[in-house]
Amino acid sequence: MNDLLSLRCINITLSEILSDEYLSLMKWEIEKILQINLIQHILKYEDDTEWFILLNGIEKNFRLWLTIFQDSYEPVNRIIINELSVSFEKEIDKKELEKQIIKTVSEFLRDIGVISVYSNNTSLPWEELGFMLEENKLYFSLK
Repeated sequence: MNDLLSLRCINITLSEILSDEYLSLMKWEIEKILQINLIQHILKYEDDTEWFILLNGIEKNFRLWLTIFQDSYEPVNRIIINELSVSFEKEIDKKELEKQIIKTVSEFLRDIGVISVYSNNTSLPWEELGFMLEENKLYFSLK
């Protein structure tokens, strides 16, 4: 059991490596891509070791919901994309926007942890968007 506990990621709070202001910069970059205004909500739980970040579009239907936490079984922080929903008129634009948003999230958060989606999340073609199934079969993670 002690071995499992020693695998627990860094014993720090997320506030020590991440800030609301930094996430606002990511939001601003995504607003530039989408050319719409977004509302940002950040909820911090579990003694600041788990954050929920929600970006919602005001004028058009857009939602990005992320969870950032210290993985209990691996020595990494996880950035889970729970939802990425882009509702724009043209399907071609939608796919390109999804790629650009994932790229932006990666640029801002890849140094903080592994960007993943749960393997049972079939809302988007994750492999086409650059994600690969991990050995544990729990996550698709960004290559």
